[in-house]
Amino acid sequence: MLSLAALEYHRNKVYMKITRQRLRDALDPFDMPDERFREMYRLPRCLALEFLRILSDHISDNNLCPDVPLTISVE
Repeated sequence: MLSLAALEYHRNKVYMKITRQRLRDALDPFDMPDERFREMYRLPRCLALEFLRILSDHISDNNLCPDVPLTISVE
């Protein structure tokens, strides 16, 4: 049987994982309006996506975290 401290630790760990996932999803730069994207990154979204496509050909899957999309991990 797990102790109360172990249960609390597990609950906090799960809560933090969910919080990180929500924050990550909220910060996806490709979800912002086109004008804001261009202000922040100084290039159009379509060009940024093309760069990501080119980069993805040269990035091995071993270097990426499987839970984080490429659009966020190269930011």
